[in-house]
Amino acid sequence: MLKGWLKSFLTLGVLLFLGFVLFGDRILPQPMSQASVNTRTSMNAALKGLFPERKPRLKPYERTEDAIQRETGERR
Repeated sequence: MLKGWLKSFLTLGVLLFLGFVLFGDRILPQPMSQASVNTRTSMNAALKGLFPERKPRLKPYERTEDAIQRETGERR
């Protein structure tokens, strides 16, 4: 009996939290609206920090530019 109640309570809590984060700035009055925006901003920053910034090892067009220069006989 407790497990079903706990599952329902947690599901409701997660749905309310998602609603607060996703729609709180449009629905709630000003103090809670700003809290929703701040929560969403900090969650975005935390999730963005989990993934490293991708930097290509080579310049994307370097090989193509070199091939064009070899074909036309130009040098850098």
